[in-house]
Amino acid sequence: MSGLIPAIPAYRKGGALVDQDIYIFDVFVQHVITPPGRWVLEKIGVRHPQDHELAALFIGIAFWAFAVVLGVALVLGR
Repeated sequence: MSGLIPAIPAYRKGGALVDQDIYIFDVFVQHVITPPGRWVLEKIGVRHPQDHELAALFIGIAFWAFAVVLGVALVLGR
């Protein structure tokens, strides 16, 4: 498979389905949550945003929370 998001690893015998759930969550965080945070860090002048993953995570969470608030405000029309 030649995509940006890697395929889900095969289910291991004797393992729990939790392994795949954690993998899916990890891929979601790496490809959806942190990129806006890295972008903001780049724009404010951080030379190596990949060294500041925790900051990128919190900024990404704040970005998506703000996007949800704007979406709700648009839908409600207030």
